[in-house]
Order: sequence, then structure tokens, then C-alpha cells
Amino acid sequence: MTPDASSKKEKLFGLVVVSFGLLCVLQATVNISLRLTLYSSCAKTPDFEAIIKNLTEEREDLKRMLSTWSNNCQPRWVYFKHSCYYFSSIVKSWQESRDYCQQRGADLMIINSKEEQEFGSQYKRNTWIGLTDSETEGIWKWVDGTAVNTSYWYPGQPYNKNNDEDCGVIKGLEKENNWNDLPCNIQRYWICEKVGPPCVRDNKLRKEFCYHIQIVRTTEEEAPYRSEQLVVIICWSSILRFVFKEEAEMTPDASSKKEKLFGLVVVSFGLLCVLQAAVNISLRLALYSSGAKMPDFEAIIKNLTEEGEDLKRKLSSFANNSQLGWVYFNHSFYYFSSNVKSWQESREYCQQRGADLMIINSKEEQEFGSQFDRDTWIGLTDNETEGVWKWVDGTALGTRFINYVFV
Repeated sequence: MTPDASSKKEKLFGLVVVSFGLLCVLQATVNISLRLTLYSSCAKTPDFEAIIKNLTEEREDLKRMLSTWSNNCQPRWVYFKHSCYYFSSIVKSWQESRDYCQQRGADLMIINSKEEQEFGSQYKRNTWIGLTDSETEGIWKWVDGTAVNTSYWYPGQPYNKNNDEDCGVIKGLEKENNWNDLPCNIQRYWICEKVGPPCVRDNKLRKEFCYHIQIVRTTEEEAPYRSEQLVVIICWSSILRFVFKEEAEMTPDASSKKEKLFGLVVVSFGLLCVLQAAVNISLRLALYSSGAKMPDFEAIIKNLTEEGEDLKRKLSSFANNSQLGWVYFNHSFYYFSSNVKSWQESREYCQQRGADLMIINSKEEQEFGSQFDRDTWIGLTDNETEGVWKWVDGTALGTRFINYVFV
């Protein structure tokens, strides 16, 4: 080989080395980009998992709240304004009545508002409430030890006849002021009250769910990528210095060695590029696999969010209906009117509020509707066909309730 041919060969080797070097740098850059992208994708996973965890906990909190609200009342108890009430069907003394309530985690009724007074009065029977002056004559207190702030004594009461009337009772009267004092050993009906959970005012339950994912890398996390970049730069600088050395410094024997070294460098870079390509393919597959899982996380979050919103709507409905004076019993709300209307006017009143006249589906519901001792319209009619009685939802009366119908 002539010196001129040898020089061209060396330049060709140099060009090949530079090309492989550039290719390796490009592969390394892609490698770093893929690593950063994969890290970014993986870094999102803990955030999604944290969101799902928070939403799941939120949902369980809402479920527990709704369950507590709906199940706090025992069978035959009614829910009104965050408390459960039991209206007795038999009579006992004041202390026996209180014992009955306390054995069930409740106590005799404490009246804290005009609405609660009206609610307790609609029973239309003489009923014991949690009011007594047994500790100090003339100083009336509730069974929880609190003073009576607003009273509804019947005119002329409390009278304390024979100095023996130390317990309070609601008289079965239409009047708002219908309290009376009686001897505590007299047998009367009673009303128990179990204080329920408060309205949904918990900040945790009211917080907004915002999904903002931000990846913040610490110096330690960035270090491996900076180190890889540094190695590539150093190697590339060394290659350039090696290729562009002045030929004047090389002897003929050194030139032959240089050719072999060039060959070794070319093979090494080729293998390095193949290795980088293999790593890049692996990273791409890993990135694709990671990305493919993302819709599952988003679907889970979407479902949990929708379920949480549905539970919040139910809780809100529960709280609002209770506040408006509706009574909760066996998974339904009931409203007992305080004035009279015709059957059709009564039904229209209910329908304007998203309800209808009462349909009785069980003995318990029949007893519940009957306990207020007044003539009340229910959703039962034979206006379509005389003698064929149907409920307002179109269902037949059924023989199992025939004993409840008074002809």
C-alpha cells in the first residue's frame, strides 16, 4: 500500500470512527431521553396510587356516614333532624320509661327547638319526656343536666299539685304549649331519643379533589443521568483527540498499529451501538407497558370519583329532607301534615315535593303510620274501578293487607 493510499485509509477509518461515535452519542441521547421519560411515567404511578387511596378512603368515610345515618335507628325507631326517636305503645312510670331508653343507648326526649316540640306533639298521647325537677324543686332540667332554655308549658303549669309532680309530660293536645308536670310514678307513654350523627360539615368530606401530577427530582435522582452524559462527553472528546492527532508524530510502524487500533475501535463502537440499540428497545417496551396501564388508573379514579359524588348527593338529600321536617323510617322519608286537605290536594302537595301519598308495604309501616292517632290520607284509591283498590303507583292492594282496611 502506498503512503497516499495509507493516508486515505486512515482518513476513512477516522470517518468511520467519527460516524460510529456520533451514532453512539445519538443512541446514548435517546437512551437518556427514554430513561427520563420512563422515570417520569413511573414516577406518576405513586401519585395515582395515592389519589386512588385517598378516594377509596373518602368513599369508605361517606359509606360509613350514610350507613350510620340510615342504620342508627333501630327497628320501629324514626329519624328526625339528626336523632332517632321511639314512640312507645305501652305505658310505664317516668323512671321505667327512662330505663327502657337507656338500655337501648338512648334517653327520654330532650326538646331543643320548636320543630322538635311539634314533632313530639303529633303523637297525640300523654308522653313522658326527659324533663324533671327532682333534684331541686322548681328548677327544671333535662336528663342530660342542661337547663330548659325554651319551654312549652301549658297555661298554669307547672303546678306541682300536692308537691309530688316532678316529671314532665307532653299532653295529647293540639296546642303548641302542652307540657305538664305529673307524679313520676304515674303510668304514661314515652318518647326515647338517640342523638344521631351531625350534618355533613366535615371539611374532609367537602374538600375538592384536584388531580395535578408534578414530578420533582432531587439532586440524587438526577445524578445517574448527569453521570451518563458526562461519560459520553469524555469518551467523545477522547475519540476526537485520538483521530485528529498530527500524523507527523506517527512512525510507519506506529501507523500499522494505528490501523489495527482503528479496527478495534470500530468494532468496539459497533458493539456499543448494538448494545445501546438493545437497551433503547427494552426501554421503549418498558415505556409502552407503563403507558398501557395508565387508562386503568384513570378509569379507577373516574369510578371512585363518581361513586363518591353519588354518596355525597345521597348524604345531602338525607340531611336536607331531615332539615325540612321529614321523618325517616325503614329506608323512606315521611311527612305528616299539620293541616287538612282533600285526597287529591294532599297528593299534589306530595308530588310537588318529589313524593307521593304513603304506600304501606309491611306491618311495621302500617304501625308506623297509625301511631299518630289521627285520620290521614294514604295512597290508596278505587277511583278507576269501584271496589278494586290500588296504590297510587298502580300496584294492587293485595290480600295480606286487607285487615288494615276499615270499611
